[in-house]
Amino acid sequence: VFFQTPSRWKQRLVRWMVWGATAHVVFSRRQVALFAGYFRFPETRVFFIPYKANYSKTPPPGLPPGDYVFAGGNSARDYRTFFEAAAGTGIPCVVSVTAPQVLAGLTPPSNVRVVAAREPEFGRLMAGSRFVVMTLVGGRIRGNGEQTICNAMWQERPIVVADDLSAADYVLEGETGWVLAPGDTAGVRARMLELWRDPARCATMGRRAHAHVAQHFTFELFVRRMRNLALLLGREGALEG
Repeated sequence: VFFQTPSRWKQRLVRWMVWGATAHVVFSRRQVALFAGYFRFPETRVFFIPYKANYSKTPPPGLPPGDYVFAGGNSARDYRTFFEAAAGTGIPCVVSVTAPQVLAGLTPPSNVRVVAAREPEFGRLMAGSRFVVMTLVGGRIRGNGEQTICNAMWQERPIVVADDLSAADYVLEGETGWVLAPGDTAGVRARMLELWRDPARCATMGRRAHAHVAQHFTFELFVRRMRNLALLLGREGALEG
């Protein structure tokens, strides 16, 4: 639910729609309490259903690890942290941003190339990388980046994430990637260097990442979970009626 808006009448409209729903789905465990607290209703109305890798509709490309690191997306991205982490490492990086305001006031370091790729080019850039990095702003109520995490891992790419809301529900720490605190420039830099300098470990983590998504976060599993929730609510409604 895109409920955070500066418009007061839109805020009222969103609250009216949310309050009228029987149940609410969020994409991380931590969001359950945050969502319920924001809208002031019981947590029992909020359900955590893991998000999915949209790329899982087709097999992963199976490309060998590339010669660059990929970062991309617009929503809640913190590219200042990424640029500072990447600067001086000598690691070639590609960043895809289609909303210029996300990079306002920022200057990419010399080893970072900025593009504006949309699908299917976005997915190809991700699949052609050695690993993926995603740095998000902290203190949010709504989750962001769950799809990027799942898509990267489906394509056999480990991921380094700076996030305090959703990533921990998707990334196996030290096995498929790492989750760091938002703004942890030194931590992001250290993990980037660690993966870049150890291609064998990077590839192993990428294979584990794909297996993890295949077991827990495919598009098919997401649809099944949503359907099961709908059937459960429908059954309870029928019983109450």
